[in-house]
Amino acid sequence: MKDSPVLLDVAGLTVEYGSGPGAVRAVDDVSFRLRRGEILGVAGESGSGKSTLMTALTRLQRPPARIAGGAVTYHPGSSDPGIDLLAASPARLRELRWDSLAVVFQSAMAALNPVMRLGAQFVDVIRAHRQVGRKEAWARAEELLELVGIPANRVRSYPHELSGGMRQRATIALALACEPEIIVMDEPTTAVDVVMQRQIVRRLMRLRQQFGFAIVFVTHDLSLLVELADRIMVMYAGRIVELGTAADLYHDPRHPYSQGLRDSFPPLHGPLRELRGIPGSPPDLRALPPGCAFQPRCPKRQPECTTTRPELPPAAEHGAACLLQQPADLPGSKAVR
Repeated sequence: MKDSPVLLDVAGLTVEYGSGPGAVRAVDDVSFRLRRGEILGVAGESGSGKSTLMTALTRLQRPPARIAGGAVTYHPGSSDPGIDLLAASPARLRELRWDSLAVVFQSAMAALNPVMRLGAQFVDVIRAHRQVGRKEAWARAEELLELVGIPANRVRSYPHELSGGMRQRATIALALACEPEIIVMDEPTTAVDVVMQRQIVRRLMRLRQQFGFAIVFVTHDLSLLVELADRIMVMYAGRIVELGTAADLYHDPRHPYSQGLRDSFPPLHGPLRELRGIPGSPPDLRALPPGCAFQPRCPKRQPECTTTRPELPPAAEHGAACLLQQPADLPGSKAVR
């Protein structure tokens, strides 16, 4: 994947709630690249900035949220200079959404119109972006439902007539309606049981192989991302604290917060071991602690952690925003392994 062309380039993205001295910075100077066909996982506790990042990428944030800085550049072709999504007009965004950039929301029941038949919602999306007749659009809706394992005859059902798992798969099918290059998924498996979650993930992997789209998969479940993602980005207090491959995050997490997330779910194989949660609670973004935001909860904090805020190493294949990973700056410190 690392040799694939860059599809989405995010640089210094900052999102605040409110304005002026009392503004709360929910996403703070986030930078990353998404490559064609890649699955990038975004993990973290509630309040870490994951969903705010998702809405900012797709320009779906609502007041009082506002984008305070940065750039999000979409590269539709290798020779294209790129489209700045943050500067794009509302009309241009309407052209891009669902045609190039689609979204799967956390609550399928809230994302689907409860008074419209399922197929009618597919037809609206398809005909907004493709010059096709109504009959052809309904036939396409049936094909899309079958792609995600829903019988074609459910195309005339209302959302409340479907099970939770079927509704969630229907939202994934809806995101595929115009074969976009990027799909942003905001905790799409949270509301379903573990068995259905695995079915959705397997179906998603097959669809990715078939259509070649890239995914930004937002979830609090690091164990799910280890199975699903090519790379994982761990967020805490609005910032990226670690970025690496799924294997890196599972076998060699370098940030104590990433270690805590990994160790909080049980292994399927091997000897029994005691599960340990992360002590404390996420910080209040209105009054972040000095230095590293994680240091009040960190079992490996050093005195310097209370005064110096660590930065993620630029362009690192696997890096963590932790002073314990920067022994040159802290004499005598040891890297976390």
